[in-house]
Amino acid sequence: MPLKINPNTIKDKETSSQKTKKEVITYYLYPLDQAIIVNDRSIKYVAVSSHCDKHLEHGITHKLIMKLVQLLNNHYFPFSGKQPEKKNYFKAYPEINDKRYKLIWWWWKEADTYLWVRTCHPD
Repeated sequence: MPLKINPNTIKDKETSSQKTKKEVITYYLYPLDQAIIVNDRSIKYVAVSSHCDKHLEHGITHKLIMKLVQLLNNHYFPFSGKQPEKKNYFKAYPEINDKRYKLIWWWWKEADTYLWVRTCHPD
């Protein structure tokens, strides 16, 4: 059973003229059996966001996401999109069983051993 955490990440959902309910993103923390190296950073923990659960109907499970993250091992990825002050965002398009997925993740700019998966869906 993964540990549930919330790194104070809140996403505003807005309509064209008004703000509605805020979606609180929860992360499920999984330790890796063996560390992987991504962009020369050692990763020992993967946190999967509750946002990924929206893609369960497409077969996107936490177990699949963990397999996709393993495929990032020993690769380098450039930054993706706007870079907030304290985080770096990345994306990759790993494949399993001839299916391609879009995986978006981030980590804190201050080096640590966590990779935070923001979302994953079929590409």
